[in-house]
Amino acid sequence: MSAKKRVTVSFKTDKETAKEAKAIFGALGMNLSTGMNVFLKQVVASEGLPFTPSAKVAEALPLDVADDTVPDSQVADSKTSNETEP
Repeated sequence: MSAKKRVTVSFKTDKETAKEAKAIFGALGMNLSTGMNVFLKQVVASEGLPFTPSAKVAEALPLDVADDTVPDSQVADSKTSNETEP
């Protein structure tokens, strides 16, 4: 079986969310890239979001985060050169 070709996916999020997600994934033994891959695999496996969206949760989230997104370079700075992807 041949290896699947990998692609780079870029997205923006706020600095605090990135920091908190990195800490949670780190506690699970993953880096941010691996954690996001797990999430995406769950989206594919469930053919939708791997959780039930709720209006109550959505109220807590800002509708427009365009003004406080983190440049990709700031998130990438935290990745060390010896992190590998599975």
